Amino acid sequence: MRKIISLFMIMFLLVLVGCSNDSASKSTTTESVDELNTITLNDNQSLAFSAYLSSGILSSISDEPSISNIMFNHTKVNSLFLSETTTEDTETNGDDVLGVESELDEVNIYFDKLKVFMDNGVDSTLSIQEEESTNEAYDKQITYTIEGVIYTLYYSYINDEDQDVEETTTTEEETTTTEETTTTEEETTTTEETTTEEETTTEEETTTTEEETFEHFHIIGLMVIDGVEYELEGYSVLEDGEEKIFFETVDRENSSNYVRVKIKNEEGMQKFDLVSVIDNVKKRSNVKLIQEDNDVKVHIRLFDGEETSFYQFKKIVEDDKTLYMLNYNLGDIKGVIKIFVTTDENGEIVYRYQINEGGKSKHIEKGKGKNKNKGKHKNTSL
Repeated sequence: MRKIISLFMIMFLLVLVGCSNDSASKSTTTESVDELNTITLNDNQSLAFSAYLSSGILSSISDEPSISNIMFNHTKVNSLFLSETTTEDTETNGDDVLGVESELDEVNIYFDKLKVFMDNGVDSTLSIQEEESTNEAYDKQITYTIEGVIYTLYYSYINDEDQDVEETTTTEEETTTTEETTTTEEETTTTEETTTEEETTTEEETTTTEEETFEHFHIIGLMVIDGVEYELEGYSVLEDGEEKIFFETVDRENSSNYVRVKIKNEEGMQKFDLVSVIDNVKKRSNVKLIQEDNDVKVHIRLFDGEETSFYQFKKIVEDDKTLYMLNYNLGDIKGVIKIFVTTDENGEIVYRYQINEGGKSKHIEKGKGKNKNKGKHKNTSL
């Protein structure tokens, strides 16, 4: 009898191990499928998406510099937005703080800006119209509307290669004239000739380097959102044998604040790598848009030194209600959040976060937020 029981227990354990391995395999497969289904935007869509997301990050705090260290610091917990919202504990006591709370404000910015892609898809959201430029300073113009807000982007392709060559030639001629004038001794002449040879070698090496980092295009532009202006610069280079595209959006009222987006296309997968500098605080993240059947999912990674956190958003229907599911990994911490979009008594949009992390749960409400760009924006920032 004992032998039968022992044999049964061994078989039971083997079944559990098999199920565990199968579950892990399915998880890996799902992640792999996600990577294969990464959405690739065309040139105009990439430009529009980069400027849209960057201006949203800048506008979310552009008139509140005192909170920038809170908004973009992953180690902070008590933030302005958390203190302004109501928090209801279900299984936590008053002193318990869940790991995700330190990043929830930043996550809320991305959710607010990217929710529309989950709702309407990429092509519908980035329905771009190319028009003749109404701004004489720029050659081209594209316009698109997201959640009732009109985004107008003026830009021109530029080629400053010839100008750089002329300036370099003039400088070299002036330098040569100066050397000939100041040369009085043979030793000095020899020294100058040696220096000239060294400079020529350096120039040749620089030319080689420039050829290796081939510039495919270079644009300058201006983005206007309900009268609020952001400067834009974009270019592509050949880096390590791969073409990479960069777009930088700058706050015109404070040029030290900017968001730079690097678009990487690796093995058919497109990733948007963002670096933001707000009031001298530098942060990095990256975003991927994933196609899952007829739905769009969003993958976000936040980087803080050597620490990385991962978030996956998707829209789901539960009990005939539309909500958003957020799965996250913060190192060893894993959790799930259900996000419900509601409207308060004043008609303002509210995001209700139902968090489950490590056997604990908590409800946190966050407003969609008021406009930070001197009241000219509507629904473009937190």
